[in-house]
This record gives sequence, C-alpha cells and structure tokens, in this order.
Amino acid sequence: MEHFFTIQGEGYHTGKASYFIRTAGCDVKCWWCDVKDSWDTEKHLAVHIETSGSSPVSGHLDWVTLSPKRFKKPVDEIYAYVDELKVVVLTKKDLKWAEEEASKCPEGAIHLLQPEWDTPGSMPLIVDYVKKNPRWGISLQTHKFLGVR
Repeated sequence: MEHFFTIQGEGYHTGKASYFIRTAGCDVKCWWCDVKDSWDTEKHLAVHIETSGSSPVSGHLDWVTLSPKRFKKPVDEIYAYVDELKVVVLTKKDLKWAEEEASKCPEGAIHLLQPEWDTPGSMPLIVDYVKKNPRWGISLQTHKFLGVR
C-alpha cells in the first residue's frame, strides 16, 4: 500500500529511525485504526516478487518472477507458482539452462532472457536465440540505461 522512512512512533522501538512497508488487506478492521485505507486490497498495488527460488516462498503473491541461478538451484516447489521466468545470460550454457528451467514452469508462464550487464557478448547471443525460438522474449534492465536505481 505504501512505504516510507520515518521514526517509529510506538512500542519498544519508539524514537528509532524506521522504514515502514505497509501492506493492504487487513481483515480485522479495528475501529481505532489510523490507516483505514489499508483495509481494501482492491485500492492498492498487487504483490509481486522476483526470486532466485533458492528458498521456499510463502504468503499470497499475485505475480512470481523466477530468476534462477545455475550455482544455487531453485527449490522444486517454486515452479508451481512461476508467472514469469527470467534467465540472465552470459554464455551459451545459460541458454541450455534456460530451456531446462522453462520445462519445469507451468504452461502459460512468460519466458524471458536477459543479458548480463557487464557481458557485451550476451546481447547478440540472446537476439539470435530469440529469433530462432519465438516463445522466448528479451528483458532489458532499462533502469541501468536511464541511470536510475
């Protein structure tokens, strides 16, 4: 629902610098609540997560992007939740890895290849691969091109 940097106003941590992440969808609805706007989930952004899948996930997630890594493989139970598979590509080995990972994802999951930022040869490798394999798309880190965080 919202996030902000502030000072904790109550409890043991009163007076300490704190970063709040407030989620929507409270079903308790206390009459004294000072954030009644948080009750209705339909008014707020959905919950999206990007994960390497190396640890189990929990909670209600509206969108799961799996970005697996060859050096620390995802846990098996993550695949059932994948909406989007995004594989970072450095070499041809990563393309084979991407296909292996895609075979574990649900039908309808989006498949994306993303060039590793500091590996210039990965971009032409991905472009050529996507031309030959149209179920794959390309993901670019546009924030890096724009110079924003």
